[in-house]
Amino acid sequence: MGRWWLVLAAVAITGCHAKFKKAAPNIDSVGMQVFVNGPPQVMLGKAQADPDSGFLAGLVAAGVNIAQGVKEAELRQVIADAVDIQKVNEALTVGVTDGLGAGPPFAVGESDRRGLLQFEVVWYGMYVPQIGAPGEYSYDIVASVYDVQGKRVYRKRTNCSTGVGAPPAISEALWTINNAKQLKETPPADIQRAFTEVGSWCGLEIARKMRKHAG
Repeated sequence: MGRWWLVLAAVAITGCHAKFKKAAPNIDSVGMQVFVNGPPQVMLGKAQADPDSGFLAGLVAAGVNIAQGVKEAELRQVIADAVDIQKVNEALTVGVTDGLGAGPPFAVGESDRRGLLQFEVVWYGMYVPQIGAPGEYSYDIVASVYDVQGKRVYRKRTNCSTGVGAPPAISEALWTINNAKQLKETPPADIQRAFTEVGSWCGLEIARKMRKHAG
C-alpha cells in the first residue's frame, strides 16, 4: 500500500509541473497580485516538560509558556507598528520581477498574452524555534499562475527563512535583531528593512522555482 501511495504522489507532482510546462510558452507576461493575510506574526519557542519529570516540572513549563505567550503578543504589536504591508507587497513583487526578468517562463508586465501570478502570504513574521535560539524571519507563500484564459496552471507553496539558505548578506544584515530583546530595542525603520529584504529575496526564490518547474 505504501509503495502505491508513493507512486501516486510522484504522478501528481509530475502532472502538476507538466501542466505548467505546457502552458508557460503560451504566456508572454503575467500581472501580479499579492494577498497578505493580516499583520506579521511572532512565534517564540516553548518549554517542553518531560512527562516523567513530575508535576512541579510541568507547572514550571506551563509558567514559562504563559510568559512566552505574553512576549509574543508584545512583539507582534512592535512589528505591526513598524511594518507597512504595502511595502511588503512591493518587496515581493520586486523580487519576483527581478528573478523572472524577461523570461523564461515569462516576465511580469503587459502583453497580449498576459496571465496572472498570485502570491498568497499565508504566514510571515519572526519565528524562534526554541528558547534561547536565534530568531528567523520567515515567509510562507503560496504562488499560483493562471493562463490567459484564467485557468490555474501552477500552484506551489514556498517557505523562505533567514535560517534556511538565506544569502549571507541578508543573514548578516539581520543578525543584530535576531531575538526578542533586540527586536524591542530596534528602530522601526530597521524592522521594516528586515521584512522587505527577506520579502525581496523570497520573491527571487519563488521565481527560481518557477523557472525550474517550467523546464
